[in-house]
Amino acid sequence: MAYQSGQQVLHPTFGRGTIRSVSGSGDDTRLTIDFAGGVGQKKLLAKAVKLTVLGAAGETAAAAPPVPAPAVWIERCELAARPRPGVRVPAQRIHDDVRALVRRFDFWIAVRDRLRSRGNAPEVLDEPAGQISVSCTGLLNVEIRIRHRRFLRPDELALARAIAELIAAQTLAEFSCDIGGVALQPDGALNDADLVTIEDAGVSETELSPRQPLRRPKRVASPGTIRNRGRGRDDY
Repeated sequence: MAYQSGQQVLHPTFGRGTIRSVSGSGDDTRLTIDFAGGVGQKKLLAKAVKLTVLGAAGETAAAAPPVPAPAVWIERCELAARPRPGVRVPAQRIHDDVRALVRRFDFWIAVRDRLRSRGNAPEVLDEPAGQISVSCTGLLNVEIRIRHRRFLRPDELALARAIAELIAAQTLAEFSCDIGGVALQPDGALNDADLVTIEDAGVSETELSPRQPLRRPKRVASPGTIRNRGRGRDDY
């Protein structure tokens, strides 16, 4: 199909849009389309998308049936880490350290504080458990996926990068880290095997610091114990 600038089209995922420019030819034809509903501008390969043309330039577009917005949007970011020269690190140990870190309650407090300092605190941080997956492969690639309930503007895509930054800072001191770009896609899913579950474990007695000053503990009588007491003035 020959596309033209100004045509109204319907995309099965992004909804209704207007073609702004057409470049290339044949199988390499590329379209720049402005979509409504907060989706924004997308650059698509014509042969890889299914578009319904609603109207040509200068014509009144036919009424388009409502297209439901995607139920979820997946924010993705990858962190690639390489051991520093002369450092040998067991891959399994690093994987375990990363998985343990993202299960800690204080880690997510640190993520929220970092984002608040930048003027951004995504809604998913209200309940991150089950909404985020952190997957480790090789030595070492970390993929972060986040489920959002709405479309996010580019300036709102901050959570995945903040998570990657804190993982690098807190567990990967022996590595050189490279954080890739952040992408938002209307399809895909979390990695069910690596879903984040937050543990807010209490402090055990063995983790408590020694009592200061050191002294013998006060002896407390068990319930029902009868003790003799000295006589007072009012007893006479």
